[in-house]
Amino acid sequence: MFNVNMPSQYYCYSCAIKRSYIQTSSTATLDLTGSAYQLGKYMKHTMPTKYAGILSIFDNPEYVEYKKYTVSGLLSGCCEIDTHGRTNLIWYAGRHVGMTFNNGKYFCPDDAIKVVLHHDIKLIHTFPVNYELYHINRCSECDSIIAT
Repeated sequence: MFNVNMPSQYYCYSCAIKRSYIQTSSTATLDLTGSAYQLGKYMKHTMPTKYAGILSIFDNPEYVEYKKYTVSGLLSGCCEIDTHGRTNLIWYAGRHVGMTFNNGKYFCPDDAIKVVLHHDIKLIHTFPVNYELYHINRCSECDSIIAT
């Protein structure tokens, strides 16, 4: 059981694989709009119609780019175990990939990709985030610096 008052834990890709936090599988047949849920998430983060609450949007709405970001996160992102025990992958893109809005007002630029529900082929989806806001420094397992 995870404590919501505890901060998220981060693991380098290698340690996350060793601890079985990351499920590796073929990305060749990955269909990120294959379910109604995924299509809704793709639309939300590429061509939204409303800006209620926090919403991050990719600069490039093309499906090919969205899939590239997801695959990059799956194959090289660091692992986040969040305060609710969910496993997410975060990949630092090293360039501007989108922006985040809060109730329709610009909040911050995004330079990283977050892949959520990576273990479920019908729920996996991706959205842009601001890497610095996560305060990712060192692997919780081996204490190595998580490269940015």
